[in-house]
Amino acid sequence: MRWLRTGVTLAIIVTTSIGVVSDAVSAATPPMPTGTAPAKFVAINSTRILDTRPESRVNYLGDKPAAGSQTVVNVIGRAGVPADASAITGNVTATDATAPGYVQAFPTGVGLPGTSSNLNVEQAGQTIANAVTVPIGVDGAITLFTQSGTHLVLDITGYFVHRPSHRRRKDASCQ
Repeated sequence: MRWLRTGVTLAIIVTTSIGVVSDAVSAATPPMPTGTAPAKFVAINSTRILDTRPESRVNYLGDKPAAGSQTVVNVIGRAGVPADASAITGNVTATDATAPGYVQAFPTGVGLPGTSSNLNVEQAGQTIANAVTVPIGVDGAITLFTQSGTHLVLDITGYFVHRPSHRRRKDASCQ
C-alpha cells in the first residue's frame, strides 16, 4: 500500500502481489481555511439521503440518471450535517448499471466531471458500492457524475467540521 498526497487530494492505492491495482479509493481532504485547526470527524448512524430507484426513491424525482448526467445532492441539513461541515463521508452505490463505466463524487460547483473515479462499474446490470469522502460545495451540495448511466444510492456515515483555531498555553494542551 502506498499513500500519495498532492494539494488537497489523498489517494490510497492497494496493489496485488503481481502489481495489478485491485482497489483504489480517492478521498479529498477537506480544505482547511486560514487560521483554523485540523478538521474534526463526526460519525453518524448511516443515513440514506439519495436513492434514484423508483421503488425506493429518496430525495430524487425523474428517470434513472443517464450516461454523462450529474445528480446534485444537497447534504447540509440532512442526516444531521451542520452548516459548518466541510466534507461528508459515506457510501455511494451504483445499481442497475446501463453499461460499464464509473461514478465520480465531487463538490458541486468546484469539481470537473470525468476527471476521476470513485466507483468503477465493470458490467451492465452490476451493483457495486464504495466508501467516499467528498468536500461539500459552496452551495451545501455534492455532485454525483455517472459516465454510463446507473441508479445511484448515497448513505452518509459522517462529516468533517473545522475546529476553531486557538493558542496553546504553556501549561495546557489543546483538545
